[in-house]
Amino acid sequence: MKSEKMGLTFKQKQIYDFIVLFEKQVGVYPTYRQIAAGKIEDTQLIPQRASTNHIFRTMNALVERKWIEKMSNRKCGIKIL
Repeated sequence: MKSEKMGLTFKQKQIYDFIVLFEKQVGVYPTYRQIAAGKIEDTQLIPQRASTNHIFRTMNALVERKWIEKMSNRKCGIKIL
């Protein structure tokens, strides 16, 4: 039985798109702090978040909704599904 991706909220989509773009431009997936900063090469792409706790909760939501997978054996262990 194949699981379907669930829809994303606006902020979840922003963070998902940032992760994808960061990986394409930099070659690695971002850390939670890099996502919270919202910048790639000094260009602000998404609003800066004051706390990485918000990013942590959003990442868990992306996992639950089947958009990403967290890989615990790597520092920036994210896999886009």
